[in-house]
Amino acid sequence: MSYEQDIEAYLNNELDETMRQRFETAVQHNEMLAQALKQRRSAHRRLEAMQLRLKVQRALDAPGESSDRIISRTLLFLLLTGMIAVATGLLFLKKHPAPQPQQPLHLLPPAAHTPEVTPERSRLPASTVSRKVLATRWYIPPPDKTLRSSPSAADAFTQELEMAMGSNQHRRIIVLLSSDSLVTTNSYLRFLRANASFRVGDFAQAATDFSFLENTLQYRYEGRWNGLLCQLAEGRKSLGAVKKRLREMSTDPAFPFRKQAANLLKALSRN
Repeated sequence: MSYEQDIEAYLNNELDETMRQRFETAVQHNEMLAQALKQRRSAHRRLEAMQLRLKVQRALDAPGESSDRIISRTLLFLLLTGMIAVATGLLFLKKHPAPQPQQPLHLLPPAAHTPEVTPERSRLPASTVSRKVLATRWYIPPPDKTLRSSPSAADAFTQELEMAMGSNQHRRIIVLLSSDSLVTTNSYLRFLRANASFRVGDFAQAATDFSFLENTLQYRYEGRWNGLLCQLAEGRKSLGAVKKRLREMSTDPAFPFRKQAANLLKALSRN
């Protein structure tokens, strides 16, 4: 097969895959063949254009086919083509939005600094946390076993108070124990009222009850610790006096909350 036949077969897609690859390889290494292919392809295109014009002319000359109808079809085709182009452009813009203009760096406002907050109690600086927040975070609530082991647990009134404490109904406890006569001879009821008062933020009343509890055998440690927290929250004592009591607590081997006292002392010392 000659070069002209090869070129013609190639342009007419008459070569199988193997012969097509061989021909393209030959074109890459033979400049004369590549030039001949280029000229033949140009001739093919001119021929196709002439055939297209001939088809259009025949359509115009065909009987029963008016020129108005052909023009209408041509306009309809152009309209559909334009609509497809517009839809394609809108889809492209939706997927690739235009970038927003960036403001010069020297005009941008300074970034707001967000301080890192650590969840560990011992790392909360007193300079950024109020005394009330510190006191509330270091408050030690009554353990469940204290409520269950009450000597007067069979008393319906006491059971109602315990249920209210267990469900965080602290204001109800304060209302039920509003009379001092109920807690004067019952340290357990005073213990419930002290904790309820602390939880609602009535640190003055809580401090009074915890002060009494410091002199009892069962609640002396809770009264001593939470009572100091009430004084911290109220600001009754200076930080120096609070730190002094915390040092005493942290070095008392019999005090069960000495570790908490040492950590709170560290937090206050950062002030």
